[in-house]
Amino acid sequence: MAEHANVTLHREGHAAFGRGDMAALAELLAEDTVWHWSGRNPIAGDHEGREAVFVALGQSAELTGGTLALTDHDFLGNDEHTIALG
Repeated sequence: MAEHANVTLHREGHAAFGRGDMAALAELLAEDTVWHWSGRNPIAGDHEGREAVFVALGQSAELTGGTLALTDHDFLGNDEHTIALG
Protein backbone atom coordinates (compact mmCIF):
# COMPACT_ATOMS: atom_id res chain seq x y z
CA MET A 1 0.00 0.00 0.00
CA ALA A 2 1.30 3.44 -0.92
CA GLU A 3 1.98 5.98 1.79
CA HIS A 4 -0.68 8.69 2.18
CA ALA A 5 0.42 12.00 0.62
CA ASN A 6 0.00 13.81 3.95
CA VAL A 7 2.32 11.34 5.65
CA THR A 8 4.92 12.03 2.97
CA LEU A 9 4.58 15.76 3.65
CA HIS A 10 4.93 15.17 7.40
CA ARG A 11 8.12 13.16 6.82
CA GLU A 12 9.45 15.97 4.63
CA GLY A 13 8.69 18.45 7.41
CA HIS A 14 10.63 16.41 9.95
CA ALA A 15 13.53 16.14 7.52
CA ALA A 16 13.49 19.91 6.94
CA PHE A 17 13.51 20.52 10.70
CA GLY A 18 16.36 18.05 11.13
CA ARG A 19 18.54 19.91 8.65
CA GLY A 20 17.53 23.31 10.05
CA ASP A 21 15.62 24.35 6.91
CA MET A 22 12.88 26.42 8.50
CA ALA A 23 11.93 27.99 5.15
CA ALA A 24 11.09 24.54 3.75
CA LEU A 25 9.21 23.66 6.93
CA ALA A 26 7.18 26.87 6.67
CA GLU A 27 6.16 25.92 3.13
CA LEU A 28 4.95 22.52 4.34
CA LEU A 29 2.94 23.73 7.35
CA ALA A 30 -0.60 24.93 6.71
CA GLU A 31 -1.36 28.40 8.06
CA ASP A 32 -4.02 26.87 10.35
CA THR A 33 -1.90 23.95 11.52
CA VAL A 34 -2.30 22.73 15.10
CA TRP A 35 0.71 21.13 16.75
CA HIS A 36 -0.03 19.07 19.86
CA TRP A 37 3.15 18.86 21.95
CA SER A 38 2.77 16.19 24.59
CA GLY A 39 4.34 15.93 28.00
CA ARG A 40 4.80 18.07 31.06
CA ASN A 41 7.21 20.74 29.98
CA PRO A 42 7.19 24.47 29.20
CA ILE A 43 6.09 23.93 25.60
CA ALA A 44 3.55 21.14 26.13
CA GLY A 45 0.08 21.84 24.82
CA ASP A 46 -1.58 22.94 21.62
CA HIS A 47 0.12 25.44 19.34
CA GLU A 48 -2.40 26.79 16.85
CA GLY A 49 -1.19 28.36 13.62
CA ARG A 50 2.12 28.29 11.76
CA GLU A 51 3.57 31.20 13.76
CA ALA A 52 2.69 29.56 17.10
CA VAL A 53 4.41 26.36 15.96
CA PHE A 54 7.55 28.29 15.09
CA VAL A 55 7.47 30.03 18.49
CA ALA A 56 7.28 26.60 20.18
CA LEU A 57 10.11 25.25 18.01
CA GLY A 58 12.19 28.30 18.92
CA GLN A 59 11.48 27.70 22.60
CA SER A 60 12.47 24.04 22.20
CA ALA A 61 15.76 25.09 20.62
CA GLU A 62 16.41 27.50 23.47
CA LEU A 63 15.47 25.02 26.20
CA THR A 64 17.62 22.25 24.73
CA GLY A 65 20.56 24.42 23.76
CA GLY A 66 19.84 23.56 20.13
CA THR A 67 20.13 19.82 20.68
CA LEU A 68 16.50 18.83 20.03
CA ALA A 69 16.38 16.05 17.46
CA LEU A 70 13.31 14.25 16.16
CA THR A 71 13.56 10.47 16.26
CA ASP A 72 10.81 9.10 14.08
CA HIS A 73 9.37 5.67 14.73
CA ASP A 74 6.19 5.82 12.69
CA PHE A 75 3.83 8.17 10.92
CA LEU A 76 0.07 7.83 10.59
CA GLY A 77 -2.12 9.95 8.39
CA ASN A 78 -5.26 10.51 6.40
CA ASP A 79 -6.89 13.40 4.54
CA GLU A 80 -7.27 15.49 7.71
CA HIS A 81 -4.55 14.54 10.19
CA THR A 82 -1.04 13.20 10.52
CA ILE A 83 0.71 11.94 13.61
CA ALA A 84 4.38 11.24 14.15
CA LEU A 85 5.38 8.78 16.83
CA GLY A 86 8.87 9.38 18.05
